[in-house]
Amino acid sequence: MRGTFCEMLQCRQRRKQLVFFSLIALLVLMHIQKVNHLEEKIEMLNMSRKAVSDNINTAKPGDKTIGTSDLDMANMMELRIWVDVPTEFPWRKCVLDYLGNAAHGYCTLNKHAAATWIVPVFMDKFRLVNLETKRCLEPRAAGDNGKRTVAVQNCGSGYWSYQDELLEWSGGGCLTADYNNYLVLGNCDRDLQEQRFEFGSVRRDEQDNIVKLLPLNVENWKHRQNLLRMKELETSRLELERVIAFEHPVDANIQPRRAVVFYLDRGVNGLAQLSWWILAWKLLGLNSESEKFDIVVFIHPAAVNSLNEEDCKEYRSDMEFGGQGKCIFVPLEGASYRDHKYDGYLNSHECLVNEKSAFLSKYSHLLRSDLDTFPGPKLLGNWPDRITVNKEHAYTFRNSDGESAITTALKEAMSDVGLKHQGIHDISSTWFGPASTIIRLSHLTTAFFTYLRSYLFGPGTKCRCASCIHLPKGCQWGSGIYAGTLLLYAQELALNFLWTREEYDTLPFGNDLVPMDMGTTSHRSICDIWHFHVFHSDDNFSKFRFSDGLYKDFDMKSINVTTSSGYAMYIALKSSGQGIGEKELSEQYGLGEDGSLGKLCKSV
Repeated sequence: MRGTFCEMLQCRQRRKQLVFFSLIALLVLMHIQKVNHLEEKIEMLNMSRKAVSDNINTAKPGDKTIGTSDLDMANMMELRIWVDVPTEFPWRKCVLDYLGNAAHGYCTLNKHAAATWIVPVFMDKFRLVNLETKRCLEPRAAGDNGKRTVAVQNCGSGYWSYQDELLEWSGGGCLTADYNNYLVLGNCDRDLQEQRFEFGSVRRDEQDNIVKLLPLNVENWKHRQNLLRMKELETSRLELERVIAFEHPVDANIQPRRAVVFYLDRGVNGLAQLSWWILAWKLLGLNSESEKFDIVVFIHPAAVNSLNEEDCKEYRSDMEFGGQGKCIFVPLEGASYRDHKYDGYLNSHECLVNEKSAFLSKYSHLLRSDLDTFPGPKLLGNWPDRITVNKEHAYTFRNSDGESAITTALKEAMSDVGLKHQGIHDISSTWFGPASTIIRLSHLTTAFFTYLRSYLFGPGTKCRCASCIHLPKGCQWGSGIYAGTLLLYAQELALNFLWTREEYDTLPFGNDLVPMDMGTTSHRSICDIWHFHVFHSDDNFSKFRFSDGLYKDFDMKSINVTTSSGYAMYIALKSSGQGIGEKELSEQYGLGEDGSLGKLCKSV
């Protein structure tokens, strides 16, 4: 009996042990399942198949703040939220609380509570709570302009949902990165890069043991970016094919007449540059009836009221194009405002192929130019029968063999669409020649720009990698492909498509190069120059010093107007009222009447 009792006792103990270990095993299994479930949810968040969600159960609408005690922190993650803003680079900008306004700014690896958000991971509807203020990311009521800005404010009853990289508000609309660094609520469109938001964290990369800002699941992020880029490439290739096949009409009976074409954006700098162009145009005599040379300005509607009505008249369909030179303006919101896949630089090309520019076909010759330029005396009587450019613009940083990372990338890009690059590089941005050719080149440039934007700088490319909060070395100026010169790359591809090698080779080069896009800091004579370009420099003439008003007290009496530097200084300062001694200098060189500056070279 004793033995039986002992056996029974041992049996009970064994059963207790079995139950105990079974419970332990069950708890371990439940923990594993919970971890797996959490990982699945996080992965689904990054794959956009499952939205991040709201689990702020006890927060009440109207609460001034939500303390961490109010949050179910077991279901929360402290994350960064970012968006790749298409009009800026580095593209990645993090969502942050800026004095109660929801803004996007540079991402940092440092602790940054204002740019850190408490994000739930389990439910489809959720709030986004700022770690620093414990307030919610929510849209304001629409303003006078109809735009709904987004604030970081007391939590209301609305909520966000997340799918296909879009953060959609319960009342309609999606979170959008606006031009001015703020966030707004816009119409939902997954094709808009400024609406594709990502979630991630600052952590150590296991591969190279470096702290980075990374998506929660890097491989899933790469997969999604690749799909987005493939879609963008397909769309841009189709557009490029359409533009290549398009035949621009040519009027064989067109009467000789020339025009320079600009895009004038908002802001005072462009207006000042247009003023100096108009003054030079008059002083050179380009506005005379014999020169048949107009100034055509496509201008942002917000800048129209700043134009001098005596200088420029708005285009009308019944306008006569004969007689003395005219300054004509056309209100046009630039391409970069209408579609964020373009940047502001492309406005000066797209305006030549916009539906409002059809009247440009009435010209026999066009000069496509940026505004920060000056006409040169050699434009007088100049009617080139083919496209004319400067061949030494030097933006590809070629080695002694004529190759670089940039030239290789551009050749590969052209090959990708079945076209041959002719090895023509470093072409200037100013073009002068038959109007039909210039218009076609601008049309091609616009299409190549969209294509290159996706091919070289699309989602997931090396310049927009998973951890790229700064430009990698191979994407910086002088070290590789650089987004700031994307327009020059697009122009190069357009010229390589349309130009023959013979046309390029027979243009002057080196010391005999076509005098266009010439700088404004040398003492070279102005008399053989067609066109000047004010490049980045603090030497005279400097557009930076000019826009900062630093020439206000400059003594102009020492200027030699017949040199590149002196010519630009004289025209710019006289047009703006900067400097002293202008009257004495003008009397010295006999300048004042229309055409007086053009006569100067005849007497030199």
